[in-house]
Amino acid sequence: MPSIVHSQQFTKFNLNSAAHSAQNKNTRRNMAIAQNQKAELAPFGIVNRLYTGITQARRFQVRRKAYRQTFKELNALSQRELRDLGLNRSMIRGLAKEAANAA
Repeated sequence: MPSIVHSQQFTKFNLNSAAHSAQNKNTRRNMAIAQNQKAELAPFGIVNRLYTGITQARRFQVRRKAYRQTFKELNALSQRELRDLGLNRSMIRGLAKEAANAA
């Protein structure tokens, strides 16, 4: 009787082993497909990175322009005009940064 149990366990092990082997083949096949797709998409990755870099540079320019314009306009005000607005000269940079972040 113990030999039957042993043979059933052995058979079960072989079935699991066969399933594991098939799974490994599928995994290897999927990895090969993924590598081929990456190789085909490599130029698009470079284009995408270039586009992202240009877009980020443009956003930086827009924010920088808003910062400079706000700083210039507030700095041109007299001390009395700033006081009327409830501002100090020391607040100008912070306000210009806020304006740039909102742009």
